[in-house]
Amino acid sequence: MASRYESRMSSSKNKKRKPKWLKRLMTAAVILIVIGGAVYYFGPKIASDQLSGYIDKEVEQNGGYENLRNAANANPEVRQFLEEGAQADPSELPFTSKEEATRVVLTKVGPGNLQKIQSMAQDGLDAGEQQEVLALAENYLSEDEILALKYVANQEINQ
Repeated sequence: MASRYESRMSSSKNKKRKPKWLKRLMTAAVILIVIGGAVYYFGPKIASDQLSGYIDKEVEQNGGYENLRNAANANPEVRQFLEEGAQADPSELPFTSKEEATRVVLTKVGPGNLQKIQSMAQDGLDAGEQQEVLALAENYLSEDEILALKYVANQEINQ
């Protein structure tokens, strides 16, 4: 009969041990998943906050919201566009703040398309470019999101 010590030794030899490299690989994978999740969750929020601040700075440098309001009222198409947002019920919209709007636009439209829109808008938008911007919005955003953008734009211009 084998002693208790011998029986424990023989049973522990039969158990397979995981190699250390496998444990390290699994730990690295878990860490990368956690970091990736944090970037996915917090990245758009940080980027939208920066974009929102940039937009505010640009508006203030170009004469503020008063000039923007006057330009919007001078163009009947823009005025009609903004009035659609003014008539929207905020409780039915997916977002109602500028920060949420920038986050949605940044994640759905993407930084590349936003840079394209910015480069077109620097010299002013002609009718063709306005149609291109609207087509981009319609391709990437739902009708409710576009209506929410109109609502937010109306709120920002008329504050």
